[in-house]
Amino acid sequence: NQHSHNDNQTRNVCVEVDGEKTQLAIKELVLSPVSLAMMGEEFSSDCCVLVYAVDDTKSFALADTALAHLTSRDCLAGKSVILVGNKTDLARSRLVQAEESCDAAVMA
Repeated sequence: NQHSHNDNQTRNVCVEVDGEKTQLAIKELVLSPVSLAMMGEEFSSDCCVLVYAVDDTKSFALADTALAHLTSRDCLAGKSVILVGNKTDLARSRLVQAEESCDAAVMA
């Protein structure tokens, strides 16, 4: 089942932690101004993982905006949030410094 680049994609994954199995529903959302506006309306997840590329300041800015948007709408109260810097192996082309991403994560 193919999805367009802007569609929500949901995958169900079974994981086992400390001998206990559980089912995770992972919703992947490509961030855009439109998807950001919809995020607060339908955000019912138990946690949120925001991924950005360390060699792309625009992707970091969008992840930071999404984090601020969800925080301001009280969508993250009592939920776990993980901010992930992807492509950390590209040290020479890194544009988003670890300190900057840590500051964004702490402010949430």
